[in-house]
Amino acid sequence: MSNKIDPDANKMTPLMVAASKGDLQSVNELIASGVDVNETDIRGGTALMYAAMNKFLDVVNALLDAGADPTVQTHKGFSAIDFAHQSESFVVISRLERAVLGALKNQPVNPPIRDANFCSNCGTSISSEAQFCSKCGNPVLNQSTIKAGDSKKKQMLGLIGSSVLFIGVFAPIVRVPIIGSINYFQNGNGDGVLVLILAIVSFVLVLMKKFQGLWYTGLGSLGILLFSFINFQMKLSNMKAEMESSLTDNPFRGFADVAMQSVQLDWGWALLIVGSILVVASAASKESSNS
Repeated sequence: MSNKIDPDANKMTPLMVAASKGDLQSVNELIASGVDVNETDIRGGTALMYAAMNKFLDVVNALLDAGADPTVQTHKGFSAIDFAHQSESFVVISRLERAVLGALKNQPVNPPIRDANFCSNCGTSISSEAQFCSKCGNPVLNQSTIKAGDSKKKQMLGLIGSSVLFIGVFAPIVRVPIIGSINYFQNGNGDGVLVLILAIVSFVLVLMKKFQGLWYTGLGSLGILLFSFINFQMKLSNMKAEMESSLTDNPFRGFADVAMQSVQLDWGWALLIVGSILVVASAASKESSNS
């Protein structure tokens, strides 16, 4: 079907011709005479498709009110909505989408099928073994598989995050001249122990699929890390201030300044932050619903 219509070649009915021209009066008269509004032409097209293709919203409304089926498809699988999309008539698209939803709601409700597949195009439930819809031929949508896949992604995020967080506790966070590297577990304030416990708890929660608990462990880890980082910066500033006051006239002042400037943050901080963020991301990611 295209906008260049040949009524004879397509074996169009008078209703289709009137709909394609936007002749609302003729459409209403034909409907009143009792014609079949869902009759198809040689290609499977309906009057509703011709009206949608040519952006005639008033004709679309009249046909829908008379019982035109918006889910009917041509022999090539195109529906009235598809033709409305081709013509970029957004008001017609919106009207047809509401009609399709209404048509699906009015279909007989079947008992739910466990692990059933659902067609993303027409919503028909199909056996779990089927790969294509028996009604419209579209690939089916297996909701249970999608949900399982989403849950697996959440679990993978949580496992990676908690593992990275655990490793980060023993990774170097500060590099000090002469002393060497210091990790979070060795900082002497107990912060590393707390984060280590939270990493282990996160790992267990992920294995149990208790993802809501990851909000507490992930945000808790980020809070402790922020506190430790601020505390470290404050101590470093205080040490520099004390050194400047106590070594004012000391000839070794230059060596002390070089030593203080050589104190550097190390890559362990990156692991700790990334691990905590991944744990929070696991808690925040949503699973697809079956609705």
